[in-house]
This record gives sequence, C-alpha cells and structure tokens, in this order.
Amino acid sequence: MAMKQTVFMKLWKTLPTLRSWQGLYKKNITPINVAGVSDSVRAHLAFCVSEKFQAPILLVAENEAAAMEIADDLRFFSGAEVLYYGNSDILFYDVDVKSHEIQKQRLEVLDYLFRNKGRRTYVVTTYSALLSVTIPFKKYQENVITLKVGDDIELETLIGKFESLGYKREELVEGAGQFSVRGGILDYFPYYSQYPLRIEFFDTEVDSIRTFDKDSQRTIDRCDEARITPAGELVPDDKERAKLVKKLNSLLSDTEKLYPKNRLRC
Repeated sequence: MAMKQTVFMKLWKTLPTLRSWQGLYKKNITPINVAGVSDSVRAHLAFCVSEKFQAPILLVAENEAAAMEIADDLRFFSGAEVLYYGNSDILFYDVDVKSHEIQKQRLEVLDYLFRNKGRRTYVVTTYSALLSVTIPFKKYQENVITLKVGDDIELETLIGKFESLGYKREELVEGAGQFSVRGGILDYFPYYSQYPLRIEFFDTEVDSIRTFDKDSQRTIDRCDEARITPAGELVPDDKERAKLVKKLNSLLSDTEKLYPKNRLRC
C-alpha cells in the first residue's frame, strides 16, 4: 500500500494545477472549483487531496450507481474503510425491509462520524441523500447514553428514553431499532451493532451487560458498557413535540373553517 500511495502522490510533483491548489488551500482561499474531471479520475483525485492535506473527504455523486462506483475506486486507492450515506425518504408509517436497511446504513454512518470525530474519514453520498432530513449532530450527541456495570438508573426511566429515541417495543428483539423488557432484563438492538445487547438489573443497579444471539438467546460476549444511540433520524424532545401538536391543531382548525362539518360527506 505504501508503494501505491507513493506512485499516486507523484502527481502533485508533476502537475502545476495540483500544486496551485496547495497554495490556495494554505491561503484559505476556498472552495476551490475544479472542472473537467472525468468519472474515472474523481476518486483518484479525492484520495490525493486527502493524502496531501490529511483531510477527510465527502464525495457527492449524481446518483446511487455513480456513488457505489466511486466508493469502490476510493477503497482501492486508499485501502481504507469508505462509508456510503444513502438516500432516505421520511415516512410516518411502517416501511419495508429495504427502507429499514437504508435507515440502518445512514445511522451507522452518523454513529461512525460521532465516534471518530476529528479522524480522517471517507464518505460517499448523493445529492438527494444530502437533502434528506436527518438528526443534527449536536442532537445526536446529546441523545447518546452510555451505561456501565454498576450504574444506577430506574428501569422505567430507561424505557421512556428508548421510546423517545425511536425504538419500538416488542416481546422479543428480532431486528435493529427494537427493544424488549422482561422483569429486570432489558434487551435492545442498536443500529451500529451486529448483535443485540442485554442489560440485566439488580433493583436499579446495572448488574451485567452482554451481547447475545437473537435466535438462540445465548450470550456471545460480556461488555463493560452499553451505548444507547438514536434509532431514528427524527428525535423530537418534549418542547418540539408540543410545538408540533400546536401546529397540527392549528392546521386542523383552519381545515375545519374551510370545510365545515356539514359539508364533509363520505
């Protein structure tokens, strides 16, 4: 990999245009607009820029197919993990398996960026994905909960927090974004994890934390802590919910004025 990077980085020494970008960057003259770059060169160029300035890269493609191709090329040049941030339509009802997978993918990217803040990262996305509504970084940060063995918390308080973060309560946890409670045991499946987690309580004290297999229910590994992250991209707080209810009531009132009850016929 070191040889590959050395060959690619020779471009900076041979092309005057690339050297001129370095001068503009040092003078903080940004953004730098680049035209005439072919599809096959975009990932290569992005990698060189990232290497030269030790900077993270966000590559925006025109569609999903182009984004996937760029991501593959960037993985080849960098030898590093490249994240794909997909498009998501916000729907207010249960969506299909594909939509859940897209949401899982988006939340995994957000959590990766949260956990690796300041680290050089490669993210590829599309124009439409950037226009999709998502949870602001500050709100994501404020809603991440870390529980450790020995911590003290009321189970009902924790249940309320799971519900406010978008988790769906089920009898048994079978997929990401779900949680269940049986006595003093709380299971939940965060989007960032390959396996669900089980938190066992002794009264209000966290007695143990472990990952487990959702099919066999057998323990996979014991953990020192559990990270509880948002399970949705819309996480309104009490103030925001009250504001939304007020707005909906206002719209309903306006609708009733326009269409009186005696005119509403099925």
